[in-house]
Amino acid sequence: MVRDWTHVGVDRDGDTWLAVGITADRIEAYPYDSIDDLWDDHADAERIVVDVPIGLVGDLAADDPAGSIVDGDLERECDGRAREVVDSRSASVFTPPARPTVRAAAETDAGHATLSRLNELATGKGLSIQAASIADVIGEVDELLRDTADPSVLIEGHPEVAFRAFDEGPLDHSKHTAPGVAERLDRLGTVRDEVPWRRLARELAAEGHDAGLDDLLDALALAIVACAPDDEFHRLPSRDASAESTDDLPRDDRGLPMAIAYRRAEPFDLAQ
Repeated sequence: MVRDWTHVGVDRDGDTWLAVGITADRIEAYPYDSIDDLWDDHADAERIVVDVPIGLVGDLAADDPAGSIVDGDLERECDGRAREVVDSRSASVFTPPARPTVRAAAETDAGHATLSRLNELATGKGLSIQAASIADVIGEVDELLRDTADPSVLIEGHPEVAFRAFDEGPLDHSKHTAPGVAERLDRLGTVRDEVPWRRLARELAAEGHDAGLDDLLDALALAIVACAPDDEFHRLPSRDASAESTDDLPRDDRGLPMAIAYRRAEPFDLAQ
């Protein structure tokens, strides 16, 4: 069944792509087995904001490597900016693998140690277990964007950045704790009057999907970012946060933007 969603937020929930869609009069949730299936259903959406890195660094050995060189390491500027924004929650922003590492994950059954070493050779940095474990997932999104998807529609977000941007001050608690859930529900309520997470949880259960509450709230947050009015839709690390185009965004060697979207009345004022 194709759902007529105009704005979509997507978070990984185990092996599933958990999507929350917003229309003019309703919020729905649905689990997808693949990002390709999700795109097939929602290619006509205005924005799909997904919690997966988009735009990957290349290789330090390249003549003009994608990404920024910081202390001798090749990295995406948006990740450093995101860590500044989330402050005490900075550990939630992991360094994504480089494109050569993602390619190795897709073509082999290499484990964390091997992928980390490959990434260190390419960028000067190893990989966390978390980053290595989703290298193949990052590759799925990267392949979809290179082959089919419109990068102006399928956009990277980060739930912790989203929640931080909804209200003043950093988050105090982990999303895996009861205080953290309450904190995030409060922040969703500052942006949208109706946050029907209980109904969505029941409907997902009826579909046979036992969604994690933290993943559902993350997908909800990204859907709310997706439906932001243009003057509240910003990116890290936009050089000119007021610019309507995306010409100022850093891009990887395939032309994909390396930027994290968020919703806020005013863009974050970060030192350049």
